[in-house]
Amino acid sequence: MHRLLLLLALIASLLLPAAARANPIEPEKAFAMRAQALDAQTIEVVFEIAKDYYLYGDKFRFEAEPAGVGFGTPEKPAGKKHKDDFFGEVETHRGELRILVPVQAPAGTTRFELFATSQGCWDGGICYPPTTQQASIDLTAPPKKAGGFLDSVLGGRAGAGSGASGTPAALATADGAAA
Repeated sequence: MHRLLLLLALIASLLLPAAARANPIEPEKAFAMRAQALDAQTIEVVFEIAKDYYLYGDKFRFEAEPAGVGFGTPEKPAGKKHKDDFFGEVETHRGELRILVPVQAPAGTTRFELFATSQGCWDGGICYPPTTQQASIDLTAPPKKAGGFLDSVLGGRAGAGSGASGTPAALATADGAAA
């Protein structure tokens, strides 16, 4: 009888999906963000989205400190349609997501703090509240080379930088509208 129970427990553990056995990770790890200036008018924000996680395509906001720095309409690749229990039919992104954000900085402003807010979920059944991450931007620094989708759009100007957690100041949504 003991062997039968052990065998049944082993079979059950093999049949359970991996996501059901895993534990969710912190949103800053699930949706790691980095950013850099590509030139004086454009920043690139990159999200490295962990396996079994996704970000909502319409839940991005970009803010800056000092508040005089503004943003135009962000450009991002199209995501995949997903039937979401909370929001219905939505666009989602998995893997690496690169967003180009036009910058309008006051004369003489070459450095600012970027605050990028995003929202996403784990396939294991947990959706996170909006999460804000921070990166220091230097509009005069040469971009680091990265390649991929943005290189084809920008002719080789795309790259990657660094980021961390933080709080917001001046606001633009993913569609470029002020909030």
